[in-house]
Amino acid sequence: MRTGNVHPPIWELVAAPVPGLVLGLALGCGGESVPAKAPATSVSISLDATPKTPVAPGGTVLFTATVSGSVNTAVTWTVDGVAGGNATTGTLTGTGGTATYTAPAAAGSHTVQATSVADTAKSASMDVTVTASVQVALNPAAVTLGPGASQPFTATVSGSANTAVTWTVDGVTGGNATTGTLAGTGGTVTYTAPAATGSHTVKATSVVATAKGAMAAVTVADPGSVTAVAVNPGTLSLAAGAQGQFTATVSGTGSYSTAVTWSAQRGSITSGGVYTAPATSGSDLVTATSVQNSAKTGVAAVTVTPVEPGKPTITGVAVSPASWILAPSEQKSFTATVAGTGDYSRSVVWSAQRGSVDAKGLYTAPGSSGSDIVTATSSADATKSGVSAISVQSGCAPAPASDGTVNVRNAPYGAKGDGSADDTAAIQAAVNAMAGSGGTVLIPDGTYMVNALAQGGAGILVGSNLTLRLGSGAVLKAIPNAASNYAILSVKNVSRVTIAGGTLLGDRGAHQGTGGEWGMGISISGSDQVVVDGVTVQDCWGDGFYVGFQSTRVTLCNVTSDHNRRQGLSITSVDGLVVKQSTFKNTTGTPPETGINVEPNSGETANNVTITGCTLTNNAGGGFQCGTPFAGSAFGTNIVFDQNLVNGNGLSPSGGGYKQAVNITVFDGVQVTNNQVLNNTGEGIRLTDRATHTTVKGNTVKGTLRVSGSEYWTGVGILISDCGGSTITGNTVTGNAGPGIWQIVADSTVTVSDNTVSGNGSN
Repeated sequence: MRTGNVHPPIWELVAAPVPGLVLGLALGCGGESVPAKAPATSVSISLDATPKTPVAPGGTVLFTATVSGSVNTAVTWTVDGVAGGNATTGTLTGTGGTATYTAPAAAGSHTVQATSVADTAKSASMDVTVTASVQVALNPAAVTLGPGASQPFTATVSGSANTAVTWTVDGVTGGNATTGTLAGTGGTVTYTAPAATGSHTVKATSVVATAKGAMAAVTVADPGSVTAVAVNPGTLSLAAGAQGQFTATVSGTGSYSTAVTWSAQRGSITSGGVYTAPATSGSDLVTATSVQNSAKTGVAAVTVTPVEPGKPTITGVAVSPASWILAPSEQKSFTATVAGTGDYSRSVVWSAQRGSVDAKGLYTAPGSSGSDIVTATSSADATKSGVSAISVQSGCAPAPASDGTVNVRNAPYGAKGDGSADDTAAIQAAVNAMAGSGGTVLIPDGTYMVNALAQGGAGILVGSNLTLRLGSGAVLKAIPNAASNYAILSVKNVSRVTIAGGTLLGDRGAHQGTGGEWGMGISISGSDQVVVDGVTVQDCWGDGFYVGFQSTRVTLCNVTSDHNRRQGLSITSVDGLVVKQSTFKNTTGTPPETGINVEPNSGETANNVTITGCTLTNNAGGGFQCGTPFAGSAFGTNIVFDQNLVNGNGLSPSGGGYKQAVNITVFDGVQVTNNQVLNNTGEGIRLTDRATHTTVKGNTVKGTLRVSGSEYWTGVGILISDCGGSTITGNTVTGNAGPGIWQIVADSTVTVSDNTVSGNGSN
């Protein structure tokens, strides 16, 4: 908003002094002196605005009017002479001497005026400039190419009549042989990948606003080669109009694509391989063509037989659900629907490749992870069958409440999963369709680009009473953005949610901004009964996982948080959180840079938190941190850190000096038990700053390293200070560069007993 233009200037709005105000006496008739009559006080008004910069469409500015010279300080507000403004001028809301201006949708200049109620001749005004800020979008936002392959990129500039851009690859104008090259002019260019594999960034920068640009992530990878495609079954006999299921097996070398397109000469076939025979008898040919190499195909011969009038005919078998994920040895009931004509039999014979299934369709998964196929075959026609694809995964995800299932790739959703198209809307539509049903949204293997800002700082909003299941090769990848705050998946104010499998990939390598630290993979806030099982989150601008805003009964198991910028896991406000058999590693970029941090804000409590069986390794700022800067207004209660491996943490490359592998401050009653704290830099376990009644028991603390320049305080196995009522017992503390156990100030309420301490250094 531009506010330097004042009409008239504030200093001209103050009335000039009234002549004679400084005279104490005036002469009356006959020369008698009488007291001078005080003149009326002049009303003046001034106007201020916050902020004093141009405002974007829909942005707000707070105006404050100050009236002096009258006990009545009320004002009336107008925009371009319209009381309260309107949609064209922008609107004013508020009472008294303050009003909030909300800018209209269109760019332009408008005048906000405050007029004194006591003296309507007195007013003050300020100009507001509404500017549509320049934005640049780049399509596609990410792509994977083979060496030497080409990809067009299109830049779209909004907010300026000048839509010209400059193009770079890895900061090199036009690119080069190492980065890949760009050919073309204007808003569309063609990128040609270099001969070597690697990662590169294509950037389009606005000519008129050079601080504005957009980037696309390019991965150059060996695509491998497709050597053969086979169709199963190779031959099939069907009655006219009947259906059959085909599958394709693609063979090759390297990282080749297994995707195929289906076609039929006479009948029809879906993208999933479900074939429908033509209405008349004869022969047909079904073909599966490799998407990567169209020269590689597989075929199946179909014999179409006529339908005998009055004879029962089986036309197809469908199994529900068509796909499912189970834990080893877990059971699931399947149903078969047999279609046909006439008085046909609806009975089927069940079979499974690895697990077992009884005559009623009750399937028992095998005892180990992997894939399986459940088949229902028509008892009347063995050529007609339906299948369900099973993924067997170890984990803690509960069984869905219902059998309802949607696949985000199927109609009407149509997600692509090709690493290029924006699949946000398609996935959200599938989630919305199943929310509240107890059913499952399936995201099969593929890379799905997600706009993490699509819904108020969130990409996908996960609904209540829902399971979101990702295939082991499914990736939800954030489209690069400049925001300081986002979440790829947001679990907000919902209940009974399960998220299982797959990978969430943030944008830290291609992030377009420099500020903030809150770009999350999965954000859980204000929610109840949430389970996250077997999910990997990596390369986020902020935290891999975030749990807060009074969430309850949350479980994270078998998750991995890798190379996220701020924290592996942040815990702020929760009652009932279990984190188990999970890995938090390689956190680095902006402090605190820890694997797991219990850090409630003012007015928040982290209660009943158990972290067990986890690995916290190579985090720049430490492994496990438990505390808050808001002592007295933020609390942590019943926190247990048990049977974890804390290894190789502590040296922060982004600054901040040495850290602690396990750091407990402020909270009362934290339990640190049976952990392996090995080869960390700084301090092994540290209890300070009113970490009262802490139990440190059964831990092994070994190989803690000193920090150059801070040798006196570092290399300590267990450091104790200001932690009244704590117990340090039964620990093995060996081979640390500094003291094994160092109690800085004697405290009779602290018990240090029965520890094995040997081979340590000294101060």
